[in-house]
Amino acid sequence: MNRIAFVPVIILCNVMYANAETFTWTDDAGVVSFTDDSTRIPPKYRSKATKGEDITIRNPKVQQELKEQEDRARQDEINRPRIVPTPDYVPPPMQLPAVEPAKPASDELSPGRPKSQRIRENIERRDAEEKAKQLDEKR
Repeated sequence: MNRIAFVPVIILCNVMYANAETFTWTDDAGVVSFTDDSTRIPPKYRSKATKGEDITIRNPKVQQELKEQEDRARQDEINRPRIVPTPDYVPPPMQLPAVEPAKPASDELSPGRPKSQRIRENIERRDAEEKAKQLDEKR
């Protein structure tokens, strides 16, 4: 029983010891790097590393900012106009556009007109058009 209670106590102690410091340094190429572990800073840049402020919620400034953001969100929610659905509203039915019956193309077969007759008429029409072109060119 004591062992079971001992494990959560150890975990809580380690959590409270956690450090939230942020270290920043700039290398020779001008690249800015960040870490939360000072041992990960290359030895060459340790003297140039600066310790940043705590950015966790333990920092009073961060807590204040979070509180202000929550207050603004609540105020926006209160000021937003409510949309109330009305169950008695039924949208009018959509009217489909009137569809005109398809007009038969000039090449389509009408009832009782054989395909060979249509072909023959097309050939005659083309011949007449060619003759008309030739006559226009001669003039």
